[in-house]
Amino acid sequence: MAQSTTRLVRDGVSLQVVVDGDLAEGDLAGRDLGGGDVGGGDVGGGTAAGSPVVRPAVLVGGLLDGPEVWEPLVPLLSGERALVRISCRGCGDSSAATPSLTVSELAEDVLTVADALRIGTFDLVGVSMGGLVAQEVTLSAPERVASLGLVSSAPCLGENGRFVLRLVRDLVVADRIHEAVQFLAYAGLGPAFAERHPAEFGATVRAVERLPGIAADLVHLIEAMLPFDSRRRLGAITCPTAAVIAVDDLIFAAPCAESLLAYHPQAVLTRMAGGHCAFQSSPGIAAKALLDNWHLVRPPSIPWNK
Repeated sequence: MAQSTTRLVRDGVSLQVVVDGDLAEGDLAGRDLGGGDVGGGDVGGGTAAGSPVVRPAVLVGGLLDGPEVWEPLVPLLSGERALVRISCRGCGDSSAATPSLTVSELAEDVLTVADALRIGTFDLVGVSMGGLVAQEVTLSAPERVASLGLVSSAPCLGENGRFVLRLVRDLVVADRIHEAVQFLAYAGLGPAFAERHPAEFGATVRAVERLPGIAADLVHLIEAMLPFDSRRRLGAITCPTAAVIAVDDLIFAAPCAESLLAYHPQAVLTRMAGGHCAFQSSPGIAAKALLDNWHLVRPPSIPWNK
């Protein structure tokens, strides 16, 4: 399977993008970025003449996530279509997050990448914070999103999530970055992981602490996430929607994630054991839910012209 890594630069914002597979001819019309630049890899490709056009899937990572967050799922999903993995600002090797950043701006970044790659309609999946971004993309550009998938995410943070993220933010502001990262890793990986794999847990904390600009990125991204609440707008989403919920998630707690059904009753929920990052250790459950959701959309490619 072909893979390319590139960076989209526009208006001073650099976004890390990894493409797994070849984008179909109908979805990739060219590489003119209309004012941006691509470097570090060829985002081109295409398919042989006469091959069917299949929608790509756009995958949006979560808080601090680089493209590697999707690695357990890539082999299970890439047989279906090309995957476009996007790291949000302040995450992976993308530009730093900025003060007053909003989820709406992060959603605009996703659409900027899709436009640059000449992707019309796409299946959209977001994990954790990326799920908030994916919801905003779907609400702001419904004609672009063929299906929506949410993994370890929810329509809002809820009390648990707000407590976790506010505490992390306050620790960072107090210059207690080690404690902040340790608490975030504990909430993300779960108490059981921290107790059973102390060496790996410690290595994860140290790796996150060493990320450039980690303190500012955490504060700006958390402040972007805290006010997000899509519940009253979910009724406008008409595309097939699937949510994969971890029952012991300490950030997007199951009751908060399940509130999706109250406002979007057509959504399909899949529950899995474990905490926030359970989809990485049990990728088959998440992959099946996403693939089933993709298969609800017919025809396989929907024309779109900007």
